[in-house]
Amino acid sequence: MLLSVLAGNGLVLLLAGMFVVVASVGLVMPNAMALALQDNGEVAGSAAALMGLAMYFTGALSAPLAGIAGSTNALPMAISIASLGAAALVSFILLIYTCRRSKK
Repeated sequence: MLLSVLAGNGLVLLLAGMFVVVASVGLVMPNAMALALQDNGEVAGSAAALMGLAMYFTGALSAPLAGIAGSTNALPMAISIASLGAAALVSFILLIYTCRRSKK
């Protein structure tokens, strides 16, 4: 999506990228919540509340940044989505690394 915005390919490719992002979030988020909570049944409510707080906090911080250029430029939105996706990937890699180190 960021490449589409930077290349100036127009609305059709931007909307296709947005569809992919929104569809993947709809697939990943419920499964991630279920997997994160499966081993923590005794504190599942508190863990779910903390995860929800983190999602709303991230959204509250990133929404003004995505709309900073107004409704005429999609670049800040694309940069926000790309940077949050990169941060999620880094978090995942660090989580896997620490889990593997703790098992040794």
